[in-house]
Amino acid sequence: LSSINGFENSKRTALNVYLKEEYKNVIKGDIESEAGYKNRYRQHNYVYNFASKVKLDFISDLNNTNDQSITVQDYLELKRGLESDILNETSSSTTRVDDNVPSFLFSEDDVNKREIQFYSLNFSNKTSKTKKISGYSILNIHNQEEFLNSKQMFFAEENVNVNNNSTIDGTSVFNSNKIKIESKPNDRTYLGYTLSLIYNKDKQNSIIINE
Repeated sequence: LSSINGFENSKRTALNVYLKEEYKNVIKGDIESEAGYKNRYRQHNYVYNFASKVKLDFISDLNNTNDQSITVQDYLELKRGLESDILNETSSSTTRVDDNVPSFLFSEDDVNKREIQFYSLNFSNKTSKTKKISGYSILNIHNQEEFLNSKQMFFAEENVNVNNNSTIDGTSVFNSNKIKIESKPNDRTYLGYTLSLIYNKDKQNSIIINE
């Protein structure tokens, strides 16, 4: 799709990658499972298949050891990528990423309980010599429980003690999807359709008890 007469596609690079026949239509991957003290666990899976027409790879990461699968930089780049795709099709020259970054990306390792689920699917299907469909889907689910117990002492005519107990249950869901359909009916024509969707939900429940 890169060698199109009279078509200028700035800031993008096209590569022709060839794969040996013995590596096609073979499912390969890696599965890792770990278990540790206090019911700690981690599981990482990676499976891929490069067929002659369909290419597919899947990654999953499940753990409760605070091993983040998505960083703050990953989150911002995914959102910038979506907005830049939209801007390429418009006359606007500015882009913006909101500051509402999910709180789980900044969480420390001193919480009571944390479970992370990460899934990533990437696919490419060359339906014919002139048409191709590709895309990806990323899902990150973060469940977290925090517990804080503190005691405050006020010295006055009558000493006062205040016990603070708070519990915060939080769930964050981040989902990024992109599907791209490309067609090159001849050397002078290129047709492209891109569908992008980002879903983000951050929910927290707090229970505070003061005595």
